[in-house]
Amino acid sequence: MKDGRKLLIFDLDRTLINKDCEKELVIHLYRDGLIKRRMYRKGMKFYNLYSIGAPDHKGYIKYISQIFNIILEKKHKLNKYYRYIISHVNKKVYGLLKRCQKEGDDVVVSTSSHDFLVTRIMKILNIKNYISNRIVTRNNRYIGRLLGARNSGVGKVHHLIRWIGSGAYNNIIFYTDSINDLPLIMFANRSYTVNPDRYLIRLGKISRLE
Repeated sequence: MKDGRKLLIFDLDRTLINKDCEKELVIHLYRDGLIKRRMYRKGMKFYNLYSIGAPDHKGYIKYISQIFNIILEKKHKLNKYYRYIISHVNKKVYGLLKRCQKEGDDVVVSTSSHDFLVTRIMKILNIKNYISNRIVTRNNRYIGRLLGARNSGVGKVHHLIRWIGSGAYNNIIFYTDSINDLPLIMFANRSYTVNPDRYLIRLGKISRLE
């Protein structure tokens, strides 16, 4: 039962993990020769836009769908990639998450990354509750369209409210790195920054996780 309990929400990229998992996927594929330089550079432009709080959501969903389809078509194993990602888990944040789980608090990871990667990462980290973006598939191919509303910006608040359902929390705490999460920062009772981008630093009203 969720009523009257504490809820801790963790962003994934550059918070729970000290890397952006989808950006690192593109880098991994480029280094392994699975994508050409032009496609690699296109991806870096999307990630740069996101980092300054101006994401191109429509363009990116088509781009990352192409990336996922390349992996499926070439039957590329991502074991090396996942080992790399897990090696960059933020030990302080992950330790806090597991400690809160042990103490009986509710914990959820909320990320704008897609379940193609997130599901496996959560399984490796033994995290049951997570909210991520999902892309529509047709004939085992990603078609560049989200399934449901986007879990990003104000969408993170909408998805969280839906996840909470009829329960209630008297203390909601959020951990993030990004100005893109400002709506959820404002929704939570308390928020802490982890690896904050320069826009969160300029905001200056959010405590850093020490």
